[in-house]
Amino acid sequence: MAFTDSPDQLLDACKTYHRTVALAHLDTPPGETRDGRLAEAMAQTESACTISALQAFANLGANAPAAQRPAMRRLNAWGLGMHVQQRLRPAWHAAQSRLQGATCYVDEEAIPLRHAFAHMAAERRRDQRAAIESAVVAQLGTVNEPFEACFETHRRVAADLDFDSPDDLWRRIADIDAVAQQDAAIEVLDETREVYADLLAWAVKQRLHLPLNQLRRHDVLAMFTFAEYQQYYQPGALVPAMQACCRHLGLDPTADGRLTWRERPSHFGPPEALALRVPDEVFLAYPPISGLKGAELWAGALGRALLWAHTDPDLPLVHRLLADPAIADSSACLLAELVAHPDWLRHYLSVHVDENYRLWRRLDRLYRLRRQLGRFLFTRHLYTADSLAGAADTYRDLMMEACCVDYAPEYYLLDVDWHYESIAALWSQSLACVLMETLHQQFAADWFRNPDSGAWLRHFWFGALGGSVSDLLQRHLDASEWTAALFAEMLSEERS
Repeated sequence: MAFTDSPDQLLDACKTYHRTVALAHLDTPPGETRDGRLAEAMAQTESACTISALQAFANLGANAPAAQRPAMRRLNAWGLGMHVQQRLRPAWHAAQSRLQGATCYVDEEAIPLRHAFAHMAAERRRDQRAAIESAVVAQLGTVNEPFEACFETHRRVAADLDFDSPDDLWRRIADIDAVAQQDAAIEVLDETREVYADLLAWAVKQRLHLPLNQLRRHDVLAMFTFAEYQQYYQPGALVPAMQACCRHLGLDPTADGRLTWRERPSHFGPPEALALRVPDEVFLAYPPISGLKGAELWAGALGRALLWAHTDPDLPLVHRLLADPAIADSSACLLAELVAHPDWLRHYLSVHVDENYRLWRRLDRLYRLRRQLGRFLFTRHLYTADSLAGAADTYRDLMMEACCVDYAPEYYLLDVDWHYESIAALWSQSLACVLMETLHQQFAADWFRNPDSGAWLRHFWFGALGGSVSDLLQRHLDASEWTAALFAEMLSEERS
């Protein structure tokens, strides 16, 4: 694509920013040093993302040849998002500092608020979990204050940029039809409600011995620890098992040297796929892996890394940098689903799952999606109302409708989906379900041991970032059309 000087500046800023952020996550553990590097990376984009520069770029895009306009709109949206984040950074930093510094006190024990959710998940005594959650809710009174300031700053920034509301602003940045996305989210919630409610009632009775109407957020945290399934993934077993699987698929785990697997200490945090340059410099960085959730996170990172490392090197840079995140997330979902599948566990880890494993997996899948859709619907309400009046009660009502869980209203600002990112969960899981179904139909249930499946995946990954999720769904659904009912059926089935 031929750009004039202004687009070149924005494209260079985008490329440098993504590389700098990836390097910071690769080399520096979470903390002040990493935060400083990330702040520096954002500051370096300022000259390319001023209002005047973005307006000039938008004018260029409007007058560009039709074939160039989608890529230029995407780049302009990235620049606008960076401008907004630069403006919000002081308020956001103040809110995060308050959150990081908050401490809960339970029976004279001091628990940092950021660790309280892990404490609730690990605690088997319901009264003690409730005490921890009560202490969290008490602290949220002070934590929510700077987040309220973030929201007000957000409103002012949107107005300064001539948007009617934060909803209009993020619809432009995310390049979504928010009304259509909201309709799809509501339809998926409706179509999965019956099977979800039945599974949840079974799980609550099985594990917590509670009536469904008494379910609180701290109960859900404890319910999904999957303690009996952690043993399926013994330390050190997953990485060689997946490398063996890649070889059976005819995939080089390193993608001919483009993908580096790097194990690092636990204090670096959860597994990450990091692209310094797509497709030539991709890293899978991960701590020692064990347990079901650790395995899913690791496999998800591997799915993104494999897609990036197999991307067409001739795909325009804008597509390689700024593709719809749901596309890479779909490969993450596909690999996460694979390593938790009973057949894969039997073949590669010699594990035979118990009789309830499939039911728990289905419930977990539904709960996580419904929670994300609830967050999106709440945030859209917040942004279209352009006010926090009554927001806490609306949050509680919407999350109860989505998850059948009584969320304390004080959590509402911790669950805001500030950038409309959670809607990607709907489309990434939709595409992952369709890809899994296609592989199953074309190459049988044990497709993960068939080299023809590997060739199919390489072909998919090669061009995926150049398309849209809707195009990819339509292509792999053949004559069918994506509907909420079809997705609900795929999401809810046991996948034998």
